Amino acid sequence: MVQYRDMQFPKTPNKVHEEIREFLNETGREIIEEKEKEQNNQWILKVKQGVSKVKILHPTGKDYIYIIFEYEVDEVGQKLLIDTYSGTNNVVDFNYDLVYAITSPHVSISFRRLSTPRSDYIYMGFDIAAKVFPFEESYSIQYLEDAIQNVINAGRLGIYFFAVRLKSYREAIKLLEMLDSSFDGMFI
Repeated sequence: MVQYRDMQFPKTPNKVHEEIREFLNETGREIIEEKEKEQNNQWILKVKQGVSKVKILHPTGKDYIYIIFEYEVDEVGQKLLIDTYSGTNNVVDFNYDLVYAITSPHVSISFRRLSTPRSDYIYMGFDIAAKVFPFEESYSIQYLEDAIQNVINAGRLGIYFFAVRLKSYREAIKLLEMLDSSFDGMFI
């Protein structure tokens, strides 16, 4: 057991971080960036699978890591959402439909909203997260794989939802290309 802050772990944080790096490399995922943020006491990996990107975040001294998928509609899409839904009762329906589309028992979701006078709190994006406990003795690398896949899949559904609601040909094509390319080589 390793004493780390006020907790005891069967593995050191450096050992867990190394296992995560090895797993990502073995599964063909690209580590885009790795950093330690001293002011927030966090270890962060930015990882790419196809064109989907996730962040792996380990708050120092904690026995868990987060897998996070982030998405925000671009400025053109935000303007279109505001023009389409602002000042109508459809804002509630739009937000509800988005929540319904990407809710899963395997992930947690927080929504990004603009609170400008014309936005009426329309959801403009989201963060999807899953928590994994790699320091636990019962931990298996399969938990990390499942968490990565769960946040990416929910994120893809959310992006698709926005593309359909925006009725944007440009966004829909970009989405389809993203979904197609992210499966390259996964099942070989």
